[in-house]
Amino acid sequence: MKNAYWILMTIVVIMRPGYGLTKQRSLDRLAGTVVGGLIGFVILKITGDATWLGSLAILSMLLGFAFTSINYKIGAGFVTIYVILLYGILVPGSSKYVEYRIIDTLAGAALAFAANHFLWPSWEFLSIRTYIRKSIEANRAYLAEIAQYYITKGEATPAYRTSRRIAFVEIGNLMASFQRMTQEPKSKQRQLAPLYKLVELNHSLLSASASLGTYIQTHHTGKATEAFNVVMSTIGRNLEAAVDFLDETPQLTHALPAENLELRFTELRELRKRELLEAGRQENEWLLQENQLIVEQLVMLVSLSEGIVKAVRKIDNI
Repeated sequence: MKNAYWILMTIVVIMRPGYGLTKQRSLDRLAGTVVGGLIGFVILKITGDATWLGSLAILSMLLGFAFTSINYKIGAGFVTIYVILLYGILVPGSSKYVEYRIIDTLAGAALAFAANHFLWPSWEFLSIRTYIRKSIEANRAYLAEIAQYYITKGEATPAYRTSRRIAFVEIGNLMASFQRMTQEPKSKQRQLAPLYKLVELNHSLLSASASLGTYIQTHHTGKATEAFNVVMSTIGRNLEAAVDFLDETPQLTHALPAENLELRFTELRELRKRELLEAGRQENEWLLQENQLIVEQLVMLVSLSEGIVKAVRKIDNI
């Protein structure tokens, strides 16, 4: 085989620590190589002038390196064009190297794909449980910082901003892991429906938390009540229960009974009504907005946290 080292280079370039990533990388490499090889072949047939070929080769090399980190398929195409044109300058009658390049790429992709499937499999169901736990813990930490900020007011602390960033990073990692699982063989897509539900609930919880935190930052809010603290603690305990179920160490109780929780919501609503009656007209509008949004967001957060606990309990050992 001509230039058999291309096979090794293909394996090194496309192989990733995961079936889905390697599969996608292989397809991108193959598509880019085929298209780039055909374009390079056409260019060689159109012109054999070394100046033109050299200029196009340099341009293709630069574009290939530029697109590799943005769109690997396009990057692989330009790199293939560069290689073919380079051989067109150095070796007479080098159009046959298009065929060698495509064959070597096919061989390297097949070997990488087979090795990732049979020799060192790294299926997502083995690690997605960790991503779920980290996402839930990050959401719980972010909600704790929101509750603290609602109590203390003032400027957002570095801990608040850090917890927010970590929560978004972890939900992104969880969604990416689930996406990779959907690209794996059907036999390895274990409990896809409950896992999708968990991803959805975690994303919704983070969105609701961010909405609450943004509102508190950008609006004048009243004093945090004991009922607010109790409800936020209940949400935190629900998320803690979900983590315990993931760790297979569930506690007997975490959250308040439903009737006690509903009593706290009623207390929040009644407190805001009294504040509205006692406040002046200028303050009525923002108190009304705060009453409506805060209570509705708390109800949603409690519901989502309870949904996460139920979804986690439906997951078997994966």
